[in-house]
Amino acid sequence: MFVFCREIWTNDFQVKPDEDDFATYLNWLAHSDATLTFPQTVVLRYTIQEPGVADAAAEGYRRWFVARLRLLEKTLEDREYLCSNRLTIADICVSYAIHLAGSLGIEQAFKPNIKRWTDILFERDGYKKAVDYKYEE
Repeated sequence: MFVFCREIWTNDFQVKPDEDDFATYLNWLAHSDATLTFPQTVVLRYTIQEPGVADAAAEGYRRWFVARLRLLEKTLEDREYLCSNRLTIADICVSYAIHLAGSLGIEQAFKPNIKRWTDILFERDGYKKAVDYKYEE
């Protein structure tokens, strides 16, 4: 997802290589897909697409996902956004995992700092437009 986002947004949503938080930004972009949404795919598969087939796997990956949120919760202790003191593609990509967690009923994902952060992000007009968008062929 983050490669797509980096291609379509060429403004302040990106952190440039000469900015102090560039390495942090890149880490969050990779973390969003590789660490956070991966376990959610297993939860989605075995709770929605194939319920009853691998309930233990779904529960195990649910717990694994929640454990992977420690870094996010700690990072947000003293920040409004993940990097560069502004909304970036990193926030958008990582917040997708939290949005998906809500859809999957993983309420443990909404730890205090994460909830505060997503409350801000999910009230933005851009987020609301994206959620309300209906794809038509």
